[in-house]
Amino acid sequence: MEQYIDIEEYMLTQKDTFVKRRKAPVSGIATLAGGTAITLLSLHLHCGEDLQMALLSFGVMAGLAGFGIILFGCLIGQYIYLPTGSRMRSRKAFVSKADRGQLESLLKSGDLAQIDDVRKTNSSSCLLQAYVSDDKSIALVQMKDYVANNFATATPPMTFEGEQARVLERFLI
Repeated sequence: MEQYIDIEEYMLTQKDTFVKRRKAPVSGIATLAGGTAITLLSLHLHCGEDLQMALLSFGVMAGLAGFGIILFGCLIGQYIYLPTGSRMRSRKAFVSKADRGQLESLLKSGDLAQIDDVRKTNSSSCLLQAYVSDDKSIALVQMKDYVANNFATATPPMTFEGEQARVLERFLI
């Protein structure tokens, strides 16, 4: 079986077309600061014990939420399609093993008219992974096969634009 570059690695190599950006941590920092302020305020307030515990609990939870926003928002990042500035969303579909060959030939030929004939399943050893832009102007697609506890690339990443990208997006929903 031939090894192909993974779809995410492919996007990172296409620097003039795709870029991986991380979110600004402003909302996470604000939530963390607000939670910390509420926690400190609850420790210094001289009010009923129930109110003090409620404020303390809320402050700690808000602080943890802010920390989570910072951690996941800043570290994970998202792919951007530079020509339109549109965010790329990850989509996955498991495809029936019996229809794998048909799907591969449709993708390689670029004729997606019969793609609705391909059966999707809840789980399979054949995975269709795609990234579709929010404006549906471009779709990157790659087929993967389950091999030894992991999905290995089975086709090179393929790019579809315009109406073909919209057809693929409808299929993957």
